[in-house]
Amino acid sequence: KQWYQRRVHGTTVMAAGMGRAVLLFLLCSQPFATRGKAVLNENGYTDLVVAISPDIPENQNVIDQVKGLMTEASRELYIATRNRAYFKQVKILLPKTWTTISGDQTLEGESFETSELRIDRPSPVYGDSPYTEHGPGCGEPGDFTHITPAFLEDSTAYGNWGKVVVHEWAKLRWGVYEEHGYPGDEKFPMFFYKTTWTIDGQKNTLTPNFCLNSGIYGYEQDLVSGGPCNYNPDDRLPDQNCYYYVTEETPATSSYMSLPYLANNRQFC
Repeated sequence: KQWYQRRVHGTTVMAAGMGRAVLLFLLCSQPFATRGKAVLNENGYTDLVVAISPDIPENQNVIDQVKGLMTEASRELYIATRNRAYFKQVKILLPKTWTTISGDQTLEGESFETSELRIDRPSPVYGDSPYTEHGPGCGEPGDFTHITPAFLEDSTAYGNWGKVVVHEWAKLRWGVYEEHGYPGDEKFPMFFYKTTWTIDGQKNTLTPNFCLNSGIYGYEQDLVSGGPCNYNPDDRLPDQNCYYYVTEETPATSSYMSLPYLANNRQFC
C-alpha cells in the first residue's frame, strides 16, 4: 500500500491506495449557496463536498473520521469500478457554529443544504444507518447521502465503511437501487420459489432474493421475535416478518448493490 501526503494550508491529510491520492480540504461555510455536484475528470471525482450539520457538536474527531472514511471509500470505489473512478478531491464543509476549529480556506457557493454527503443527526426512520435520498426514478441521481457521527465512530456492524459509502454513492450518483428483496414486499419479496427441472421432474426451491454470482449461505430469522420464521399457509412463503441474513461463508464477488458488507463482494452486477 502506498501512502501520499499533502499539506493544505497547514493541515496534513493522508490518503491511501491503488496509486491514487485523495486531497481533503477543510472549509468554512459561507451564506451564498448554489447547488454543486462532484465532477468526474480523468477518472477522479473532484469538488465533492462533505458538509457537517450545525446540529453536530464541534468535534475534531468527526473531521478525522470523515477523512478516514473518504480515503477508504476512494480506494474501494477504484476497485469496484475496475480502476475507472476514485475520489480525487474532497472538501469538508464546517458549520459556522464551529468556532474553535478553523478551516483551511473559505468557500463561497456551498452550503449544508446543497452538499452531496451530509454528516447529521440520526434519522427518525433509518437511525444511524447511512441512507440516500433517491432520485425520481431508476437512473436518476439522488439528492444527498446522510451519515451520522455514530456511524463514523463505530461502523463495525456494516462491514467495511468505505464500501458502505460506495454502495450509497452508486444510488446517489448513478440512480441505482438495492438488488435484494424486502420482507412483506409484494413486488420485491424477500423469498421466492425457484423452479428447476430434474430427471425426477419439477423442483421448487425456496430461495432468498439476492442478486449474487454464487451460492448463498445464511439463516432465516423473525424480525419481531428473533426466533424461527412463520410461513403463510397459502403460498408456503415466509411471512412479512421474516428476513434472511447472509453470512460470510457466501463466496460471492457480486453484486455490490445486494450485499456490500460481504468481504469478497467488491463488484457491481
